[in-house]
Amino acid sequence: MTRGILPAAVLSLALAACLPLHGPAKMTLDFSIKPFPEHNALAITLIINHPPCADALRLYKQASAVSEIKCSDGRGNDMPWADRGGYLELTMRAAKSPVRIAYAAALGKPGRHGHAGAAYPDLVVFDGEHALLLPEAALSGSDSTIAARIARITVRCAVPADWTAIVPFPSAAVARGKATSVVTSPTFFAIYTLAKSCYAYGKFVEIPVAGSKATIAVDPAVRATCSGKFGRDVADLYAYYAKLFACEPAAFSLVLLRGDPADGMQIMGGVGAWGVANTLDPDRMRDWQLLSHRLFHAFFDSRMPLSIFHKKPQLWLYEGLATYYENVALQALPADVRATLGIDARESFAALCRQYLFMRLVDSTHYALAPMNEPAITSEAAIEFLHYTQAPLVVKLLEDQGCARFGGSDRILRFIMSNGRSLTSLEPLFSHAVTENRDEFGNQYLFGTALLPLWTLGTMREDRGKVIGRLNEFRHFMASLSPGEDADLSDAVGMEVLDCYAARARKEALHFADPVLERNVWELSPATSDLLLAQALIRADPMAARQCMDMRTEAHAVK
Repeated sequence: MTRGILPAAVLSLALAACLPLHGPAKMTLDFSIKPFPEHNALAITLIINHPPCADALRLYKQASAVSEIKCSDGRGNDMPWADRGGYLELTMRAAKSPVRIAYAAALGKPGRHGHAGAAYPDLVVFDGEHALLLPEAALSGSDSTIAARIARITVRCAVPADWTAIVPFPSAAVARGKATSVVTSPTFFAIYTLAKSCYAYGKFVEIPVAGSKATIAVDPAVRATCSGKFGRDVADLYAYYAKLFACEPAAFSLVLLRGDPADGMQIMGGVGAWGVANTLDPDRMRDWQLLSHRLFHAFFDSRMPLSIFHKKPQLWLYEGLATYYENVALQALPADVRATLGIDARESFAALCRQYLFMRLVDSTHYALAPMNEPAITSEAAIEFLHYTQAPLVVKLLEDQGCARFGGSDRILRFIMSNGRSLTSLEPLFSHAVTENRDEFGNQYLFGTALLPLWTLGTMREDRGKVIGRLNEFRHFMASLSPGEDADLSDAVGMEVLDCYAARARKEALHFADPVLERNVWELSPATSDLLLAQALIRADPMAARQCMDMRTEAHAVK
């Protein structure tokens, strides 16, 4: 008769330890951050009150490189933990609230555009992904789950009291020497914003952006490069986005940073509705493109704080729009700037088209991608290709079709601004954006892997040397993201041997595609066509390819 009573009692006591009488308490997450410039790192303490009553607590690293991890509970007892790769797993049995996790987060990791954050004696900048460990509930993607489990997230950074702080969700009551972000009743989008946003601290020189609420916060180390003309150029680009979105963020700072003192590479902070932080050389077109891309994200997220576009399979369209507008918006810069830097939207889209065709036809195994199959794509290189090469071309194709039929511009973005809050999928958007043969277009180019019909994007002034160099560079960059995928990657076929490769391929009647497609590629870009022929020769007749290389070596020896 008494069998089973003791286990039930024990279970009741265990539940009582973590569940109050009125129901489960919600977690609060409090991050305290202290910069350590001597190590280019952050020392972070995370206090979690009312952690979930479970055997284990998972804290996801996001993009952070963490070390020196120490975990303890409310009694001061050490807590066992394990590094599971993408997350830390804390053993919660018998742990008492609050849980304390102390760790170091390294800054400065090299990435595609530069170093991820920096901590110097006079400047600290990072994004949330490289600093914040977040529990599984925060990243579930469900607003209802997050609301049921998390009450508040606070991020404090100890910096000198006379420094300026540019942070997301700034607290109205900022303690002296501590710049604070506070989110109560967080949603998925709010947590996404905490992760992606810019956290920048320093004694910035603040310059108003003419005709707007925004400011340029200049790192004193690069003040000399920010002339009055530069400020006006930034104002022109900012004004384009303010007009495009018919609004601007309530308080926005463009934080201009020094380059890394060790190698001169850019330093990248985060991007969000409160600010953008990165190094910018006004004499480099790529830096203006990057700034334009990041301004799109800032304006979009400020105008439309929607979670749908930050989840697959909608994420490709969000990034595709940003890359599309990074090129279109630069036409707002003054004519002298565009002429000096070679800024031309038509050539930028032609370059994307050449990249797309080259990679698709060289390696269809990895780069024949259906955008709406995004959740199933695991290759880092394939995601990069989808987001920043293929997706903006899909947007370009849809915009050109729609505007040719109905006039105007920006049809996709205007639809999102008018209907975004009611969207639960992209179907209504595509019904609006695809103006001809909707089912066929969707089956071929959104849910299928058919080659995009981009034959009008060629330019009449192709620079053969630049095209070859950039395509070779792009292929090697793709290979660096997912080593081993490009099994046929060989030495780059440079200008000095390309004619030999292409001529030998034609002599041997080699092809990289069917005759119609080959003709289309050649008419769009003869240089791309020849490079594809060279790759066909390398695969079909390695000895002939070797002879071309030997001829180059002999020619160099004679010289």
